[in-house]
Amino acid sequence: MGKSSNDAALQHLNSAQRLFWERADRGSGTIAGSVRQGK
Repeated sequence: MGKSSNDAALQHLNSAQRLFWERADRGSGTIAGSVRQGK
């Protein structure tokens, strides 16, 4: 039970993070691009 709810929270965090990086790419491509390549 706790694990499945944790997974859901992780998935929500991942999608939110993805949105953040997509916006950061548009805002300041250099910083976001370098951080993304490091991942």
